[in-house]
Amino acid sequence: MSDGSNQEYLIDRFLSGDLDDHGKEALALLLDNDPEMRRQFVDILRWESEIWSALNDETAVGTLTGDEIVRLASARKTTTNSKILSTAVVVAVTVGFFIAVGLYQILDRTDDIVPLQNDLQNQQVPSSVARVTGLKGDLIWTGDRGQIVRNIKVGTELAGGTIEGLAPDSWFELRFNDGSTIMISGSSLLTFGDDGQKVLRLREGHLSAKVSPQPNDRPMVISTRSAVLNVLGTQFNMEADLTSTDLTVNEGAVRFKRFSDGEEVVVEAQYQVTSDQDKRLLPVRVPSSVFTWKSELNGQVGNYGKWSPARMDSPAALKAIPLVPVENPEVTLYLAGISANRSGGPPVVVMPDSRFVIRGRLKEEARVYFGIRVKHPNGDHAGMFRGDLNMLQPLSKIDETGRFEAVYSLSQFIIDPVVLERQVENASSPDGLVLDGVWAFTHTMSPSGLEIFEVELLPPDKLEEEHGEIAN
Repeated sequence: MSDGSNQEYLIDRFLSGDLDDHGKEALALLLDNDPEMRRQFVDILRWESEIWSALNDETAVGTLTGDEIVRLASARKTTTNSKILSTAVVVAVTVGFFIAVGLYQILDRTDDIVPLQNDLQNQQVPSSVARVTGLKGDLIWTGDRGQIVRNIKVGTELAGGTIEGLAPDSWFELRFNDGSTIMISGSSLLTFGDDGQKVLRLREGHLSAKVSPQPNDRPMVISTRSAVLNVLGTQFNMEADLTSTDLTVNEGAVRFKRFSDGEEVVVEAQYQVTSDQDKRLLPVRVPSSVFTWKSELNGQVGNYGKWSPARMDSPAALKAIPLVPVENPEVTLYLAGISANRSGGPPVVVMPDSRFVIRGRLKEEARVYFGIRVKHPNGDHAGMFRGDLNMLQPLSKIDETGRFEAVYSLSQFIIDPVVLERQVENASSPDGLVLDGVWAFTHTMSPSGLEIFEVELLPPDKLEEEHGEIAN
């Protein structure tokens, strides 16, 4: 392992809470011997507010040794981790896998587990900084005192904490007291707070924001694993995962800084930038829209399910995993979701009379229900739609190997019934909106073996042309 790779490995293991004492000693030695690494490491810790406050309680950071920095940060992380241990337990039991390894760091201790809370009605919420203005799907909110809430409601006042979307159809909108709004969608994880300056951390997933004008000396700060944004007032969308951060600005401007080398740029309206270390930090104009799309199954963040690579006899696949809806715990769905966000690529616009085609495999014939999530061109959530003939979807026929193909015409899509039940704002039709994500599920008494090989969006002429060629 190269020195650079070793440094990144040790830092990532430390931030995820998995670094043992021997590893911490090695990290401290590297910090002592590499001033630039020490500067970058402390810069990353700055956005972990709990850790940074611990460092600020000591003498100037520049006078601390590598061992002292690691010791102080480790002590504060231990305190923080004990508060959120029970969140990991809840996710492991109800969903079966961890959405965000970096947040839920399991320690070898159980004495501080916080009991599960089911509503906020009897809890005192100190100095609310924001209010829930919209939500859908499975979500978990963890307050700054460790309380865990699954049935968040529109209108709930929050004083800060962490919100996590657990499924591909999840979304959550929050309005700060000054009118600024932020929204996460799909499998996303966001920590937020406001003590006179709004500080957020997007651990992974998709976020869109409309930020009211902020004081020049107190911009909204949004950090990820690889970058930090300073926002004075604008509208933008961003996506983050373990290695990169992608930003698209629709209005105003955002200051964007990459952690790896400290390079910084200002991203203007209708431009986008990525922190990918293999690329120069250079904003580029947002490309024009496209009207066709094909899914990518490479294990990327945003997909929901168990990914398996291609084999000699089978393409790469996303296997559906069980999901028990919060609103109907007696039901088990087998669901797979795919993100349609395209890093650096043009937005995908859904046109009238287009069709979605799903190709995959089943253990036996079953109804495959299909839905999409769409957004407005400026990134605002636009709605959820189902394409399975209003619950009259026919059984998907399979061949001798279990493979199937199902077609869903956009003219038959309806507003997702769950959205109608929640009475949230939703576009009347997906026509002309930007595709944000898709999902498919089966509702059978036992596992259906649903695997998705590919989802494709085709205009009607393209679909007819392909099927005509097959028929000929």
